Amino acid sequence: IRKIKPLAVELRRPSILRASGHTFEYLGYGPGNYSTGLPQVQVRTLSEREDFLAQAQEKSGGQVVYTGMNSDGDFFIGNTKYSASSGKQQTFDIPIPTIAGQDPSRLSVVFDEVIVKERILVEGGSSNQILSQFDGPVTFNGKVIFNEELKLEDNLIIGGEIISKNETQSDSCTTGAIRTLGGIGVAKNVNICGDLNVAGISTFNGGVQINTGLFSRGSEEAFLGRDDNEWSGAWIGGIGIATEGVAGGTEVEDRTIRGITGDLLLGTTADDGFVIVDDHFKVEGDTTLERNLNVTSASGISTFANIVDINGRADIDNVRIDGNTVSTTSGDLTIDAGGGNVFFADTTQNTLGNVDTGAAQFDGGVGIAKNLTVGGDLNVKGSSTLGDDATSDTVIVNGTLTVNNNINNGNNTITAGGGNFGNIQIAITDDNTIDTSTGNLILNSAAGQIDINDDVDIEGGLDVHGNVNLGDANTDTITATGRFDSHLIPSTDGVRDLGASSLEWRNLFLDGTAHIDTLDVDQSATIAHDLSVDRHTNLDNTSIVGVVTVTSGRADIDNIRIDGNTISAINTDGDVNITGNGTGHINLNDDVDITGTLDVNGNTTIGNQATDSHAFNGNVVMNHNLDVTGNLDVDGQTDLDVLNVSETATFSSNIDANGDLDVDGATSLDNTTINGSLDMNGTITGRAFAVDQDNQYDIGTDSTKHANIYAHNFRGNLVGGASEVKTQNTGTNATHYITFVDSNNSSATAETLFTDGGLKYNPSSNNLEVNGDVTAFASDDRLKTNRIGLTGALDKVNSLSGFTYNFNEVAGELGFNTEIDYVGVSAQEVEKVLPEAVRPAPINNDYITVQYEKLVPLLIEAIKELNAKVEDLEDKLSDK
Repeated sequence: IRKIKPLAVELRRPSILRASGHTFEYLGYGPGNYSTGLPQVQVRTLSEREDFLAQAQEKSGGQVVYTGMNSDGDFFIGNTKYSASSGKQQTFDIPIPTIAGQDPSRLSVVFDEVIVKERILVEGGSSNQILSQFDGPVTFNGKVIFNEELKLEDNLIIGGEIISKNETQSDSCTTGAIRTLGGIGVAKNVNICGDLNVAGISTFNGGVQINTGLFSRGSEEAFLGRDDNEWSGAWIGGIGIATEGVAGGTEVEDRTIRGITGDLLLGTTADDGFVIVDDHFKVEGDTTLERNLNVTSASGISTFANIVDINGRADIDNVRIDGNTVSTTSGDLTIDAGGGNVFFADTTQNTLGNVDTGAAQFDGGVGIAKNLTVGGDLNVKGSSTLGDDATSDTVIVNGTLTVNNNINNGNNTITAGGGNFGNIQIAITDDNTIDTSTGNLILNSAAGQIDINDDVDIEGGLDVHGNVNLGDANTDTITATGRFDSHLIPSTDGVRDLGASSLEWRNLFLDGTAHIDTLDVDQSATIAHDLSVDRHTNLDNTSIVGVVTVTSGRADIDNIRIDGNTISAINTDGDVNITGNGTGHINLNDDVDITGTLDVNGNTTIGNQATDSHAFNGNVVMNHNLDVTGNLDVDGQTDLDVLNVSETATFSSNIDANGDLDVDGATSLDNTTINGSLDMNGTITGRAFAVDQDNQYDIGTDSTKHANIYAHNFRGNLVGGASEVKTQNTGTNATHYITFVDSNNSSATAETLFTDGGLKYNPSSNNLEVNGDVTAFASDDRLKTNRIGLTGALDKVNSLSGFTYNFNEVAGELGFNTEIDYVGVSAQEVEKVLPEAVRPAPINNDYITVQYEKLVPLLIEAIKELNAKVEDLEDKLSDK
């Protein structure tokens, strides 16, 4: 084969690929104008609709499908435009089913399914009146808002609540927020918070419960029952009306009103009103009248065929019979017997002195115009006047005169040289003396109190066996110039005070033991004699002039421990330093045995070179330091600027330290004289401090006081300005325990104080730490009223913002820490939705703060609303 001649072949097939950004493809009918879609400069600026519709137009129902991008970068896909600058999506020429005769330029489209990720806007044509129609079921999973009227031509089935926010009041059946032309059927309860107005007849097949009053709209505008529509019975309070009859009202019970829970009462609201019976009144049973029976008929006689039993009062003309009392309503009561005599058949004897006994008793006076003969004794209980002329009438008492009440001599004077009343003598021994002829004089009042309204001088002894109240603490003064020969013991332990904060006793002298639970001296305290402390004692910044004696224990002074004959350091590897004050020296006046090393850093002078001899049993190294490995016996005075003892130093005689004596370890001081200050940072064990002179030395000074003195007992005199024991405050920023007062105590100076490690407060950070629960306020439903549920809780919670923050400079000036990060919400935002959870800030009432615990009810309701939305979505998903 010499030559091959290929033939050109072009194979084509339909393609579904569309080029983007430079051409258009369309299906259907109508011209295609590429000039409006290509990215080139246009002479005329077209509108969006012109730009879109210039590409194709259907005259006979075709559909355009094309892609492209215009000169502005806007992208076209089918009938949709996406703006390059805003991303906004617009649609044009959407296929819409039309009726013959409509505009053929309208674009319509049919889809099997459309998913719109943002929104659907239906304009309703140029008139906004074209109806949009959904022929099949429509499901709205989110909120649907209708801004205008909603018309439903068929049933409306709602699975959730119907909430109307329209507040239009209903004044008739054609007004109100909800109106219906037909009836309403409600399967469950109906609660109407306003008035209920029913124009027609209401039928209640069940019972009707009315929690308040049932009343007519106006006076006599309504009635209960009517002819042929009677009520079968009524129970009103404790009254039953026709409650045992039958339908038709033919039995006696149908016309019976009876008291169910007690007696049946008929009355009027007026005090003088009447219950009028305008017909015959027949009582078949016994009749009891507890009030008056007035028969006011102008004619006729009231006849009682049997006994009339009147339990109350009976008024017969002007004669009133009330119980056992016969009186008159007007005029005198006259008892006139036809036989001439009025007899009292009762023979009951009168008890002398008792006007309430006897056959006849008169509450008022008795006037007797003629003689009175008393066959028995005569006892006059009240005041009696015998005779009416003081100069001519004479009262002669032949027997015994017993007067149970006062003797009233009118304006006359009774003069007597004295009188004997039993064993009591008045003006017998002396004109001004009341005494007894035998036995003690006893004053005893029926009310339990004898008042003496003048000064009383008692020359003998005063023996009081009962309780004694002397004076008023605010106004009266009690002066006792004598001495007490008894114990002074309060009636209740730990309740009564001796003196007060504003009225203090001066000096207190005790020749014994003063047992004081807590001693707090607010000024200087001088102990004239020995201070014995039987238990552990802490002395802070205490000045002791005398001798401190510690027996059967030890003394810990800061880091120095004195135990028996041993002075040591308490802290680990601590030194015991003895330092003089200023140019003062440390004097050792007895033998000094040093088993360790004696290290002297400064210049050292040992004894007098001319007269003293020095014995060193070990080596002596002096390079400005003196090291003694054996014993050091010093017979004379030794002055040491600094004495450091690493182990134990024993001084058999006195130590005279003119400067500071610094002991870091355990220190034992026996018969020690300290002329300067004693600074003890450790614990004192053994005996207490003792002084060599009475009332000469102090613990601390007026300007330099000890912070606290702890002791179980305080013995001695409390002098100076101090008058009470009290607690002192502290300004440190460390964490403190909160102090509680014994609830059984009522006096501030006798309180028992307690602390609890579970309650802590730090004044620097203002943090209060409580290990247990804090219980406050009350949530019991039995204490609440006017309960109103929280609505729109989810929207309110969504309006709040949680954030972290720091306090600004203004808050820093109020005491808040501006360096700490906090988390919280805005009080102003909370106040808009739940003002009950906002209160004035404790730091300053000009600011507000949030009570976070009160946000819990709002969060609970918001969760419930959110849960309802979730359940609704779950139900809709389950329906698909």
